[in-house]
Amino acid sequence: MLAEEAQEGRKCLRIASDTPAYVMASQAFYLPEGVRRVRLSGWMRTQGVKPGAQPWERARLQLVFSDQSGEPTYPPSVSLEGTTPWRHYQQEHDVPEGTAIITVLLGLHQASGVVWYDDLRLELLDSQHHPLPATKKEQTTDTRYWYAVQSDAEDQRQTLVVDLSRYLHRPAGKHGFVTVRGGRLTFQDGTPARFWGVNIGGGFMFAEKPVMERMVARMARNGYNMARLHHMDAGWAVPNIFGNHPTSTRRLSKEMLDRVDYFIYLCKNYGIYIYMDLLTHRKFLQDDGVRDWEVLPYAAKVAAHYHRRLIELQKQYAHDLLTHRNPYTGTRYVDEPALALMEIINESSLFWLAGWRQLPPSYIEEADQMFSEWCQGRGVARPAGSVPDLLAAKNPTVARFLYEIQTKYYTETRDYLRSIGVKVPITGSQWPVCLGDWLSNAHLDYIDCHFYWEHPHGGYRPSDLFDNRPMVRYPERSSIASVAPLRFAGKPLVLSEWNHCWMNEWMSEAPLLMAAYGSLQGWDGMLQFTYAGTEWGERMTDVFNVGTKPHWTAANIPAALVFHR
Repeated sequence: MLAEEAQEGRKCLRIASDTPAYVMASQAFYLPEGVRRVRLSGWMRTQGVKPGAQPWERARLQLVFSDQSGEPTYPPSVSLEGTTPWRHYQQEHDVPEGTAIITVLLGLHQASGVVWYDDLRLELLDSQHHPLPATKKEQTTDTRYWYAVQSDAEDQRQTLVVDLSRYLHRPAGKHGFVTVRGGRLTFQDGTPARFWGVNIGGGFMFAEKPVMERMVARMARNGYNMARLHHMDAGWAVPNIFGNHPTSTRRLSKEMLDRVDYFIYLCKNYGIYIYMDLLTHRKFLQDDGVRDWEVLPYAAKVAAHYHRRLIELQKQYAHDLLTHRNPYTGTRYVDEPALALMEIINESSLFWLAGWRQLPPSYIEEADQMFSEWCQGRGVARPAGSVPDLLAAKNPTVARFLYEIQTKYYTETRDYLRSIGVKVPITGSQWPVCLGDWLSNAHLDYIDCHFYWEHPHGGYRPSDLFDNRPMVRYPERSSIASVAPLRFAGKPLVLSEWNHCWMNEWMSEAPLLMAAYGSLQGWDGMLQFTYAGTEWGERMTDVFNVGTKPHWTAANIPAALVFHR
């Protein structure tokens, strides 16, 4: 940040976006005892801020009060648009009873333009409106009875007391392809198909072969019988399935595909089935022939549901990957019974307003033209406004349009996959914005969903603020209560991502609770996110990685038994 941009000659915070977007910085604080009122002050200026459809979609300076359960309260905020000079703003608010956390939010809320902030200050006041002195809260973990986990997987194979690999089908696929019968996942020979698994994400999918061998052996011993190959296509993953080619994602890397082949070969031999993603975080590049590729978000989410070039590129990727013959198994993936489940696009929806706000204007214009033609073809009056603005206003006509376009995308892609030989159940996505999402997904073979307990606030790092709550104390907000209502009659239910995120000190409650209730509810698959640690490390790291958390691994053993039995 240039010093001359600051209000007082020092560096300041600058947030900018050329297109309407949610670009917000945040800082959260646990409130100490005695706080009755807070004062937020600071300097703020804007340039060319174009507001969104809602009154709060502006450049903002906002406080959020949250109770222990995470329920937020939003007091009035500073909300600006257009171009404004540096000005000092100050607001005071009484703290609602039961507040545990206060969060400062600042930036562009579904708006475009530039906003600057300087000399921000949050003061905590007592009942007499006097500032409270600074406090520090620390907690020391008692490690007197801890012991080291032996990291050599080959030695563990000889001495480990617990080995659940006997519950796995060896090889995976021995009972035939996975099918859907009576609303449940079932193998061709009638054997029930139930999957307790993990996600293998990003560059970890392409580990060196000796590392893969140790990792897959440990997965089998821990009772995992499914691996979801996630983020293989991610632009940020090093390496990725395209070999991180600088200008194109239209060709699969032979070296990286060989590593995928070997990983799947190992999994099949150990009885671990494969859940295959198709479009996750692919960053379309210059030679892909995609309009405005420089500013398209990862996976071109939202646009990937209707833009023809993007749909054709998805089909090409699926064809090249799934008709490829694995040299280690001798089988094409369309003919491989160890390949059990498949999804079309990860976490995307035409009803996702924030996703629309991230698209380049040309894609909004394309959707607007499609909507006009759709209305004309059905003889209905076209409501005034853009597709995202009408979506924000909850217009029923645009909702019907989006439902039909999304359903067409899913069914067209499914039919194409069937035409190249895919035999396994296929789902659309897992982004439950509204009922329309589930209705369009219900045209496919099974319902998939994601849920996280204690996901860090606004981030993905252990240093991000999280709510240190045991799920068992909040049953009505729990992962169980949130996932159970998503079951559709006649459709299997798979939870392809779930976690109780570290550093929550209660995370080891999760495997048994989830396995017990998943079994009670008849869920067909439960895949922990993620198993990124190919080897034990000296320290526990990563918010999501269950592969390097000894207490999670220990709790997973009885949980896997519950689910498999």
